[in-house]
Amino acid sequence: MEMTNIPVNSGERRSVGQISQASSGRFSLHSSSVANLGSGSLATRILDGLITFSLMAIFFGLPIFFLGTTLQGAAFERQIFFYFWVLVALVSWVTKGVIAGEIKIRRTPLDFPIVLFWGVYVLSTIFSVDKWHSFWGSFGDPSRGLLSVTAVGFTYFIIASHFTEARFRKFLGALLVGGGLASLWMLLGVMGVKFLPAKVLALMNVSPLISVSNLGMFLEMLIPLMIVAVFKLHSIDGAKGKANVWRITLTGLLLVFLVLDIFLLFLFFQFTPWIGLAVGFGFLLIYIVSLIVKPERWTWLPMVVFAVVMVLWLGVGPLGTEQFRKIVKVNNLPVELVREQEFSLTWQVAKNSLKGGFGQMVIGSGPANYSHAFALYKPQDFNNNFFYSTRLVRGGSIFLESIATLGVIGAIAFLIMVLSFISVCVYLLSRGRERNRVYSLGLITAAVIVLVNSFLGRAEGPMLLLGALVCALAMIMVLKESGSEEQSINLSLKTSPKFALALGFVVIIVGTGAVLLFIFLGKIMVADSYMGSVAKENQVLNVDSVKRLSKAVSLYKLEGTYFVKIGQEYMILANNERQKGANASIDDIGLFMSEAVRLSEQGVSMMPKDVGAVESLGLVYENAGLNVPNNAATFFDKAEKSYQSALSLEPHNPNFSLKLGQLKVDLALMEKDEAKRKQLIDDSKSLFQAAIKEKNDFAPGYYNLALSQQALGDQDTSITTMGKAASLDKANVTYLFNLGRLLQTRAKGQDLQDAELLYREILRLNPSEVNAHFQLALLYEKLDKKEAAVKEYESVLSLLPADQKDVRTKIEEMIANVKKGVKNIASGDQKLPDQTQATDQSQAPAVNQ
Repeated sequence: MEMTNIPVNSGERRSVGQISQASSGRFSLHSSSVANLGSGSLATRILDGLITFSLMAIFFGLPIFFLGTTLQGAAFERQIFFYFWVLVALVSWVTKGVIAGEIKIRRTPLDFPIVLFWGVYVLSTIFSVDKWHSFWGSFGDPSRGLLSVTAVGFTYFIIASHFTEARFRKFLGALLVGGGLASLWMLLGVMGVKFLPAKVLALMNVSPLISVSNLGMFLEMLIPLMIVAVFKLHSIDGAKGKANVWRITLTGLLLVFLVLDIFLLFLFFQFTPWIGLAVGFGFLLIYIVSLIVKPERWTWLPMVVFAVVMVLWLGVGPLGTEQFRKIVKVNNLPVELVREQEFSLTWQVAKNSLKGGFGQMVIGSGPANYSHAFALYKPQDFNNNFFYSTRLVRGGSIFLESIATLGVIGAIAFLIMVLSFISVCVYLLSRGRERNRVYSLGLITAAVIVLVNSFLGRAEGPMLLLGALVCALAMIMVLKESGSEEQSINLSLKTSPKFALALGFVVIIVGTGAVLLFIFLGKIMVADSYMGSVAKENQVLNVDSVKRLSKAVSLYKLEGTYFVKIGQEYMILANNERQKGANASIDDIGLFMSEAVRLSEQGVSMMPKDVGAVESLGLVYENAGLNVPNNAATFFDKAEKSYQSALSLEPHNPNFSLKLGQLKVDLALMEKDEAKRKQLIDDSKSLFQAAIKEKNDFAPGYYNLALSQQALGDQDTSITTMGKAASLDKANVTYLFNLGRLLQTRAKGQDLQDAELLYREILRLNPSEVNAHFQLALLYEKLDKKEAAVKEYESVLSLLPADQKDVRTKIEEMIANVKKGVKNIASGDQKLPDQTQATDQSQAPAVNQ
């Protein structure tokens, strides 16, 4: 093995960190260029080209690549895309080294911080609450997994060892072309232009970078890169003929896309991370004034861009943006959490996670397990948010997220790596002012924008990968343009036969591992495509759909989410079969529910700390109790235990207390002992109150609490509580209907008039709501409005299906009674005979007082 110091040029020699020479004599110094290793060999030139092409594919494809066929979506697809090209580059790089007789790994000042961070990542993975997902990455976005971090590390060292300025220009060109296409994609999409076939558009995200805020982060990163590209194009003196035409054409395209990027940032003002752009451009302008000499006539460009950005951000603001959107007719904006809310929420989760015990504080919940930390440590006041039921799988700050997932030591290691990067870049950029470091300045500015924005906002997988790769390019380019002395570790097959044999064995292992990983990634992609094909159907219509899901599990048995989702599909099959009524197959229902339970239990056994999986198992048990009445009590008991486990994993989720209360009601419906039934209803009341305590505007909690209060005989309180539910969700006909029914039953003072208004409001919202017509007819009978009552009964007849002859006959009898002056009712609390309407499904059993 050899370590090499390689001068970048024949001029000034500078060293960033020294490598000591080993006493064994195996380390030697020479001046052969790493980039030109094996240049005389056709095979090595082909492999060099393949490495370059692979890296170009990564920079080009990460902003725009998609298939649209998978369940996990674009972030997952791009992660697989990234792995594929990294493997191609890695195998090519190792093969080239074997052919040349030695593998050279370039040393950089970030080597130790990167290895330190990777080591902490491994340690956190070992002690993770979900080891597989910490290794592979979270479902939907594997970018935080140990495998992804390892792949990024390999890519960094491949870029460093393969780097030349000519190759860099290809990388930059690929990134700018991909970025330009992403900008056009977003512009045409929000303008409603059908720029691709409808089937293809249906598979695409609104934003090519997954979220609009991440698109803003990406566009901001591109702006300094486009500016330095213009600088470089005009730093060449004496360009004539075709060269000058190309320069003018490329400059024009860059300026057009620069304007387009600023236009899009303004269009999505509330999603744009303006602080990162302002900090980055402040950094850029400071160094432009002091460092850039050529081309002087273009130094106005970044100043103009900075001025425009400041005017848009601080001058025009969100109100001006709203008016601008109306002018350009852009209305189909996505709904996302505001960045400031996300950051504040992530800060509270990180702070609370430090109180979660010694292990959580030191090593965290594990890489890619932010969803677990979020559910466990989110503050109660998050329930006041419109997105209260959302479980974030990524934090609103990459650093604060690392506190929750990697613990204190992981956050410190990450901070050391970031600060090392910034300090080295600033140091090398600031010395030797005679050097023209245009590329370095643009790349470091882009890196600063990415770092600031990712520290203050959420970074999705593709943006995280692109940001890491741009930081890698920035580090390598600033080393080159500052004239720093290159250093490398040489793994030579020529040192000794024993060493050559050992290295050859390692190469074989790497090659075999790469082949196996290619196969593994292919299986994962096919498996997720099977899952996606079923997910894109409106509903599971037959068993064949579920069999396709089973193929996914046979290909990829390590993903517990697949088992959970297939269990849900079997549950839907059972529910669909039950809805067939007299034609339903009891055997099929039992079989489907048995599979649903088995698969869901297996999924939870693989992910015991995943609150979503535990919640899903509780739902399956609950439906099993409804679909298999003979074992209802057993399944309801299991459902209760599952929801209690889910509540321990997400203590501030009001839905779990609500579910536990509803289970108590279900058990009360089955209970024959009056005292036990009353106790169950009383228990449900306490659980509904607990749900409301977690979220004081929780309409379902008030609704179910009102039903329990009614069952316990507290009619007045029940009406007040139901009124609260109806006031919180004014468009919910279930709440309005039950409030009207309660008022109609009490019939004091203005109760009947208020009930009439409620039924009329229901019919305004849904004129076909048959139960509202029926209750209104009963109410008019009570008010002795015979003609109005007959009219409402006739409306009921017009809405009833023709095959419900018994019900129609009953209504006709009621109409005849009204006309004869015979009362149809003894009280106001009746339902349409034999009708199962959504308006009156949730009834707590009455308790005798």
